Parts: sequence; structure tokens; C-alpha cells
Amino acid sequence: MKQDAGELRNAYAPWDRRVQRLRQTLTEIPSSKRRERSPAFASTVDELHALGYLGPADVVSSTDVPEPSLLPDPKDKIEEQNLLHIATMSSEDGRLPEARATLKKLLAIDNASVTALAQLGRLELTSGNALEAAGYFRQAYKLRPQDPTISFDYSKALELIGDLQGAREVLETSLKSHSDQFSARLQLGRICLRLNDTKSAIVHFEAAQLMEPGNAEVTVDLVKALIAQGNLTDAAEILEEAAKSSTTNPDVSQLMAKVCTKLGQQMEATGGEAQARLICKSKTSR
Repeated sequence: MKQDAGELRNAYAPWDRRVQRLRQTLTEIPSSKRRERSPAFASTVDELHALGYLGPADVVSSTDVPEPSLLPDPKDKIEEQNLLHIATMSSEDGRLPEARATLKKLLAIDNASVTALAQLGRLELTSGNALEAAGYFRQAYKLRPQDPTISFDYSKALELIGDLQGAREVLETSLKSHSDQFSARLQLGRICLRLNDTKSAIVHFEAAQLMEPGNAEVTVDLVKALIAQGNLTDAAEILEEAAKSSTTNPDVSQLMAKVCTKLGQQMEATGGEAQARLICKSKTSR
């Protein structure tokens, strides 16, 4: 501090032997003695990205860094981080034109800012401008194709502009490297169903169901796919189980009546949810 009171000289060098030795020591500390990490807010993650942190090297590297870091010096990114902070606060306050203008100013400084591109994409998506959103997400996706959040948002924009096949391909690619994404799996199932690929839709809905057993959205979507496939027996069985735990779910009631109607029991199905459940239960138990 006496030699560099203004802290203008970066004394840290990841390739220094002393640094590497101390970082190796950190990796040997038992996990039980480390502090638990709390999830960061999305805005915090975005600002860290803007400062040059959380790049690809941070994701795949261990604590022991053998070579010089190629990430930018955070001090060189302060202006971009400040613009991003202003844009985030403006967006949260509902001042979308100001947020949009600030993000575009950030892109004028760095046209490869994935953070700015993704933020603009989300802003346009929220504003109902799916085509503009898809354009921003497309650029962000090209720069960071392995980011599951960008992939998911890009697929939503593509779906809204009618490019269902493109949305499907983006999600399928993302799930190959991040297979535990519940929302992406559910979204992919819905897109497959819209593409009339009921077999694939059922596979993805069942995978989502394994991740979140009892999730009402998954149950409803899975039943819709089974109905579209013509598998009414399995659909009725799933609905019967769902009705036991959620008798007030209107979707379950409507689908129950629909299944019974398709089973040729039109008159009984119109009698209401309880009667429909009994009819479907007796039908599936035969």
C-alpha cells in the first residue's frame, strides 16, 4: 500500500509460482470448511460479465491457473458496467426507452458485448417486439452458444416469430450440454407438439416429469401429447392420479372430460368432473 497507495499497479499474476502454490492450497481445503454460496441475482451476473468476469475460462478452469489470464482488466470495463447498471435500473423502473438507448450506447462501445445483446433481446421480448428480440439473441447466441439462458431466450423469440424448427434446434443443442434444464425440456416438448412430433414431445415431457414429479404444467402437457398420439388409456391413468392430488385444477378436469368424450362416453363426460373421474377410472381398470 505504501508503494502503490492509489492501487494502480496490478501485482497479481496467475502464472507466478507463489500464486499457483497458494491457489493449489485453496483447492485442497475440504468442501465442508468452505462457505456456502448463495445464488446471485441475474443483474449481478450481467454486471460481472460486463466487467470481464465469468468468461468461458471461469467456467471450465479449476482454481489452479497455469497460464496468464486472457480476460480483460476489469478497470477497462468500468464504463460498460456503469452503462449496464443504468440500463438495468431503467428497465426495472419501467423506463424502457432509456434502457434501450443506454444498451445501444454500450453496444456502440463494444458491439460484441453479449450482456448488452442479451439484455436488449429480453427488453424487446418484454415489449412484444419478437423479431427485434430474435435478432439480438441471434448475435448473442453466436458469441456464446453454450450459455443455456441465452439459448432458452433465443428459442422463445424464434417460436414467437414462427420459426419452430429453429427454436427446436437451439434447445436440442443446449440440452446436449446442459441436460438438467427443466424449463428448456418443457419448452422443447411444447415446440415438438406444435410441430406434430408427438413422440418426441412425450419423451421431453416425461424427462421434465422426472426432474419435477407432480408438476401440474408437465402433467397437463404430457396428457395433451398422449391425447394427440391417441393414447387415451395412459392419458386417463395420469389424469386419475393428478385428480387425486389436485381436484381443483381446471385443466385436469377439462382434459378428463375430453378423454372420456374421446372414449365414446360423451353423455357421461358432460356430467362433471367427479362423474368423469369415476367413468375414466372404471374404463382404465377393465
